[in-house]
Amino acid sequence: MTCRTTRHADWEELQVTVPAERTRAETAYDVLMRAVSDLHRRGADAVTATGLALAAPDGSPLSVPRGVPATFVEGAPCFGGLVSGVQAMGARGAPVTSYEAGDGASVVVVEGRHARWAYVTGIVPGKLWVAEHDQARDAFERAETALALAGMGFGNVIRTWVFVEDILGWYDDLNRARTAFFRERGVFDGLVPASTGVGARNPVGAAVALNLIALAPLTPDIAITRVPSPLQCSAEDYGSSFSRAIEIEEPGLRKLLVSGTASIAPSGETAHVGDLEAQIELTMDVVEAILVSRGMDWSDATRAVAYFRDAADGTAFDAFCSSAGIPDLPAIVTECTICRDDLLFEIEVDAAKSA
Repeated sequence: MTCRTTRHADWEELQVTVPAERTRAETAYDVLMRAVSDLHRRGADAVTATGLALAAPDGSPLSVPRGVPATFVEGAPCFGGLVSGVQAMGARGAPVTSYEAGDGASVVVVEGRHARWAYVTGIVPGKLWVAEHDQARDAFERAETALALAGMGFGNVIRTWVFVEDILGWYDDLNRARTAFFRERGVFDGLVPASTGVGARNPVGAAVALNLIALAPLTPDIAITRVPSPLQCSAEDYGSSFSRAIEIEEPGLRKLLVSGTASIAPSGETAHVGDLEAQIELTMDVVEAILVSRGMDWSDATRAVAYFRDAADGTAFDAFCSSAGIPDLPAIVTECTICRDDLLFEIEVDAAKSA
């Protein structure tokens, strides 16, 4: 277990990463409770958590205790057992307000002096019987309704996670649904959020599940900017509506949210098809270039998730980081389907640095 603390001007953000212990069997519930309990012991309120795990051996769905702002999606562990791990975020020193958003979803609002932060967790469509494209549309609309509980809209969203069942079967339809929704809501006139989109089933069997972070500045000294990738083209060039990274600057702090990143060439094509080690190397080089462009490096990472198409390849991540001299990252390594059938690896990273 690791805990990285990011100090805002008047409150602290705690990122707890709990990989499942490789030496003993744990359930997803066990690991979630370890993460949330650690936050509570540190005097923080849990504001959001995501667990990646297999369903229970008897096939029963993964479930989250009522009142805990968490969601589980299916991410096969790369090192045995049932659970890849849980990442949970807490807030310490700021007022926290929680809302139920229906069907197990939650909205937790952190009121800082300079900004109001909203963490939306566990959004799924209500109409599970309609086509995937329509479920995606429904999910975004329900996320919008949840954001309204915090007095925000999609213009405030800075980060999304889109967990997609059968992502290779309808990823183009998902992109069309998201792009149409963003266009209607004027997102392209402002800030296009950072995002991760991977193939992962959810407990209710919906075609898609969403988590989001939104931010409403309260003072003029909050700056939210889109950060390009020095080594890749914009994702919008090939039809995906997300930013490569988003930076939030506030008094005394810069926070960087790097989207799910894979082995994509500057042309937008997949690079190093069939070569796992080369895909990992390029992907990590791309993320490092984004970090360096903002005056950061791997030591500034506060959380990461490494996604492999095949769980058996998970050991390659530790091997690469060791050979490249990358310090121990607060990371979960899991199996999830990447958005292209020739992509073998993807990683998302958060980082923060005192200004």
